[in-house]
Amino acid sequence: HIVAYFAVFFLFCILVVLGVGWLMGRASFELTAEVNTVVLGDSHVECAINDTILDQTVNMSMAGEAYLYSYLKAKTILKANPQVDTLWLAYDFNSLEEWKDTLTRSERYNKYKLPFHFFMLDAEDLHLFVDQFSFYSVLARTPYMRRRFIKLALRSSTTYQDLKIGGYQYLVRDRLKADVAKKDSAYLEHAVRTPHFGKAMDQVEYLDKIVALCKERNVTCILLNTPTHSVVARDADTSAYYAYWRDRLQGTTLWDHSAWELPDSCFGDATHLNHWGAERYSERLKELRSLGWPAMDRKGRTAADRTKNEDNLPVGITATEAGNP
Repeated sequence: HIVAYFAVFFLFCILVVLGVGWLMGRASFELTAEVNTVVLGDSHVECAINDTILDQTVNMSMAGEAYLYSYLKAKTILKANPQVDTLWLAYDFNSLEEWKDTLTRSERYNKYKLPFHFFMLDAEDLHLFVDQFSFYSVLARTPYMRRRFIKLALRSSTTYQDLKIGGYQYLVRDRLKADVAKKDSAYLEHAVRTPHFGKAMDQVEYLDKIVALCKERNVTCILLNTPTHSVVARDADTSAYYAYWRDRLQGTTLWDHSAWELPDSCFGDATHLNHWGAERYSERLKELRSLGWPAMDRKGRTAADRTKNEDNLPVGITATEAGNP
């Protein structure tokens, strides 16, 4: 009797989770017709790209987002929106570091991500979770964790915005000084984590899938490294970062904006722009797009910028080369 009880309970849980997944899968991912650019990735682009400033662009990135979840969203978005021809994808100095696989291999991130994305998983994606107990325990709790969405979905039609799977984050933070001091201390004490760029198996697998998906859909894939404080590049293996892009990510474009010169007031911490920085950065991107993405030097200055600078005229904020590093 006890075995039968648990079998019935287990079956009931599966049916409830499948029902929740069905409700989530009904949400519309259709964007407005003028949107042709989608931004995906982790908190770096989530906080940096203000899509209320950049027209024709939707930011659907989310803090702690593994490439697995970026892939799931990209696949769903591109299927629903044939007009989208450009994907901006976060690709920073840590994106493929070995420790980044905790984004798909830890209870902390499974609890944070699976309730929002599980309905997009295909059978071929389950190999990441089959031996993780937290996968099953989180799914069992998902109906409760998504109870507000369930109530909404039972009453009316829903969209990707109701799913809460990403968007621009208006970051109010002022921790740059403390963060830089902490990183400087670790650097002087030789306590900086040894870089192992390209060793994150799950990240590598799904970055490759995103690139392949973009090629299949004839979508331009732009890998984006947003502005950071100089200590970030100092502590990273930048040579491995650039080499990996050149050797393994053919067909993509790298926009390495990590060295854009922004006032300290624009940084929430060493790796994230606050809302002031996002506004300034997004305005600059909007300006560059209006100019047809002109060639820039290593400091991100266009020829016109350099002329203004030589004449001691005001120049917009600078960016590193939008292309080959």
